[in-house]
Amino acid sequence: MEPVQGDFYKAESSDSVTAYLRFTDDRVSLEGPGFTRLFEFNQLEISDRLASLPRRIHFPDGSLFSTRDNAAFDQLLVETGRVSKGSLINFFESGWRWTILALITLPVALYFLFTIGMPIIATPLAQAVPESIKDRLDVEIVSFLDARLLKPSELSAEKKHQMDDAFDELEWWANGTSLEFRKGDALGANALALPGGTIIITDELLEMIEYDGEFYAVMAHEFGHIKSNHSMRNLVQVAGISMVLSWMLGDLSLVTDMVLVGVPTILQQLSYSRKFENEADQFALIMLKHKGYSTACFSSLIEKLSKAHESSDSDIPSYLSSHPESRSRIALGKSDRSCSVGKE
Repeated sequence: MEPVQGDFYKAESSDSVTAYLRFTDDRVSLEGPGFTRLFEFNQLEISDRLASLPRRIHFPDGSLFSTRDNAAFDQLLVETGRVSKGSLINFFESGWRWTILALITLPVALYFLFTIGMPIIATPLAQAVPESIKDRLDVEIVSFLDARLLKPSELSAEKKHQMDDAFDELEWWANGTSLEFRKGDALGANALALPGGTIIITDELLEMIEYDGEFYAVMAHEFGHIKSNHSMRNLVQVAGISMVLSWMLGDLSLVTDMVLVGVPTILQQLSYSRKFENEADQFALIMLKHKGYSTACFSSLIEKLSKAHESSDSDIPSYLSSHPESRSRIALGKSDRSCSVGKE
């Protein structure tokens, strides 16, 4: 049985000498210039095969044997009845066919995992998140927004009181919600529903609202997000995707970073998918009808928002950035009865 040639390093030393490794029964023989050492096989720590990287054998006393002759080392393991663990990378690199197969199947598998699998998994997981955690997320997000993007509201006390009274009439749609007023500044006319039930509405959006029905349309849309737990479901999906990618890249610290310092990521996910936006739109239309307002109030609001954000030169993603096409949303609420008519 031919020995395997490699480099031997003494413990805590960077100097190496050429040495030869042999396997005999349950023992390993290491031979070098002027020395021969014997070890029990179960005393050794052998690195996995990873493509063409050097194979390393760590000895109990801290010394190390390294070899680039991976083929000879694998053959030595086979001849002595020991099978190399190998690795997924080495498995795919063992032939070009496996490489091509991996390049084709892996992206497809990840696509279906992220677009179908993660949303399915996220729904029950998001429902299991305690309300205390959602409330804490709201505090962190509001703090982040106040420090980076929003400014204190400039609405008069009378206007805020009027909006609070209107909001109180609707709160039974989504118990535990609260309304916060801010000046949108770079965000402009906007409304956000946070995971714990906090709704932020900007002065700019309130200024463009002419009718009570338009205010109810905004609130009902945001209530729709809260009722369906959209924010938390998005966050769970992001966490799941981050975990998969981190596992593939071998760096799970990315998950920790996202969870502990991930408020910007959460904010990004407040830009909902079209599916979530459609659900919230449908909820808004149902609630408008229930309150006796024309669904045209929803359409008129979307028209105003669309015009406002088309004329905006802000680089920050707008309220409509991920929403379904404005024209199709406007068509949802078309009605023979104008929003200006008020309640039935």
